[in-house]
Amino acid sequence: RIFTLDEVQAAQTFADQAALALECARLYESSERRRREAEGLARAARVLTATLDAATVADRTVTSVLPMLDAPYADLRRLGPDGSLEMIAAAGRRGVFAPVGHMLPPGMGAAARCIRERRPVAIANLHAEPGFELPVELLTRMKDASLGAVLTVPLILGAGGIAMTQDG
Repeated sequence: RIFTLDEVQAAQTFADQAALALECARLYESSERRRREAEGLARAARVLTATLDAATVADRTVTSVLPMLDAPYADLRRLGPDGSLEMIAAAGRRGVFAPVGHMLPPGMGAAARCIRERRPVAIANLHAEPGFELPVELLTRMKDASLGAVLTVPLILGAGGIAMTQDG
C-alpha cells in the first residue's frame, strides 16, 4: 500500500511528539537525579554541622559519603607536616582496610597526586595504574575486597590545611 501525504505527515507528527516526550522524560530524570543529590548534600551538611567534635564530624563525613556516591568504602585522612596522611575516620560496607591512626607515607597513593594538584583525582583501577604506590598490606587488602577504582578529594580547610577523603 502507498501512504498518502496526510498519513506520512500524521506519522511524522506522531514521531516528533514521541521524540519530544522522550526528551522531556530524560530531562525530568536528570533534574530528579540532581534534586536527590542536592537533598543528600543538604542532609549531610545538617548532620555534619550538628556537632563541633572533630572525630564525630570525621565519622559522619565518611558515613554520609557511602550512600551519596554509592561507594563501598570511604576514609578521611589528615595531612601531617611531613606530608604523611593519618587516617582519622573510615567506613565501608565490606569493613575498613586500615585502623584509625594508620599513616600513609608521604607521596603514596592517589592522595599524593590529589595534594600536589589540589584537585580531585579519579583512578579507574589502582592495581593497574602506572606510578601508583601504596603499602603492600593495604593494596593487598583492597585487592582482596575487589576495590580498584578510587576517587580522592581534597578538603581544604581554613588557611590551606588539607584533609583527604578517599572512596573505593
